[in-house]
Amino acid sequence: MPPVTPPPSAPESNPPLPTLNFRVDCNDHKGIDIFFNAVNPVQVLRRAVTSAYKWLSVPDTNLPRIETITLHLLPVEGVIQTFGSPTIKEIHLSLDYVVQCEDRAEDEIAGVVLHEVAGCFLYNANGTCPGGLLSGMADYVRLKEHLGPPHWRPSFGPNWDAGYETTAFFLAWIDSIFGEDKIRALNQQLNTEKYTSAIFTDLIGVPVAELWTTYCESMDEAAAAEWSSELSEALEATAPLPMWPMPKLSIKVVDLAHEGVGVFFGAVNPRKALEEAVMASFETLYTLSNVPTNVKEILLVLRSMDGVAYTTGSSSRKEIHYSLEYIRSTKTRARDEIMGVLVHEVVHCFQHDGRGHCPSGLTEGVADYVRLRKDLGPPHWRRKGGKEWDMEYEGTAYFLEWIEKSLGKKAFVRDLNIRMMKRYRPTLFDDLTGKSVDELWKSYCGTLEKEPTDVPVPVPTHKAPEPTGAPQ
Repeated sequence: MPPVTPPPSAPESNPPLPTLNFRVDCNDHKGIDIFFNAVNPVQVLRRAVTSAYKWLSVPDTNLPRIETITLHLLPVEGVIQTFGSPTIKEIHLSLDYVVQCEDRAEDEIAGVVLHEVAGCFLYNANGTCPGGLLSGMADYVRLKEHLGPPHWRPSFGPNWDAGYETTAFFLAWIDSIFGEDKIRALNQQLNTEKYTSAIFTDLIGVPVAELWTTYCESMDEAAAAEWSSELSEALEATAPLPMWPMPKLSIKVVDLAHEGVGVFFGAVNPRKALEEAVMASFETLYTLSNVPTNVKEILLVLRSMDGVAYTTGSSSRKEIHYSLEYIRSTKTRARDEIMGVLVHEVVHCFQHDGRGHCPSGLTEGVADYVRLRKDLGPPHWRRKGGKEWDMEYEGTAYFLEWIEKSLGKKAFVRDLNIRMMKRYRPTLFDDLTGKSVDELWKSYCGTLEKEPTDVPVPVPTHKAPEPTGAPQ
């Protein structure tokens, strides 16, 4: 078998990259950790698209124009499958399969994603092309990118279009004999009304049946064995059930090409980050006996938008929308700032609000109090006084912290939150501390040392407009 040739430069007439999106379902699946420990979804999708351009396009011609490709991780049977319209594609990758291929997860994930993405850019002769040729061309691209699994080997039989790696090795043999442009040209020739096997004769001058016979005769067991090794079996571990009522955690990324996506995935593991934020809320505001169980799902949406972040949704399903522009701006302290904002927003998913009567400043202050307790406050935060104790955000957060420390009431904020299951009353502070909130605020302001006045103004996390309608 001739060696695989080095990848050539991509043709110059590539169409623009489609919008690349990413989504994860099932937060407690072992495959999620394996996936993120093995690959960066941005890089995997970009490489797959550019590889498809490189091996399937001919200069001065067009590939099928794809507007959007979404990679979706979820617990399903099988390996991977593509759905959608001619221009909008969604690729479902099985988390169960990711677990099975743990021993070589990086190459296998990149390989199967490449196969599906390549399939998005194949012409199919108006639906008349043999499926074996299409799957073989997709695996041909995978083979040329050195992403074939170790068990792949050339195989022979009556059908050249048996599909997948059987056809892929055959196509690789053709390009080693007749030139790589033949397979690129083959894809362009499939941009026709109806497929016939004469397409090979037109391109190469030899009927495909004759090519297949020559290919089979040129191979022997020794040559085939050079490509073979068995794929290791991975044991699937069952994750223990958490003691706390962890909701389903999902992530949706709109536009993987955005620089903020790279900053986000470079700083945190999204599943672990969301779990950490949920546990910060639970451990600070509740006990196992009174933690709310109504929130069944939290979806984190990374997208381009103004502001920083906001939380929306119903009592059982929450969405946290997080600005990619803001994430991009956090490069110097990305991990702590990303986590700080996530903790703040996740608190809003679980905290009580006095049945809608709690002052917004107290609601935001409790969220930033949890952030403060987890040492995730940004360096520009300062204690400050003023006329209003419920000034919002870190101003109120530091006040709540002072109440706990100065009065020795370590569970004050937790108790206050529980009391706000019912209608909010300002006298809740009297009930819990023996002093009115105004008395407490006056005492707190009296303890403050003079703070610098030239510090940056904190960026609140709720200035993005609420979307209209139900969450998507």
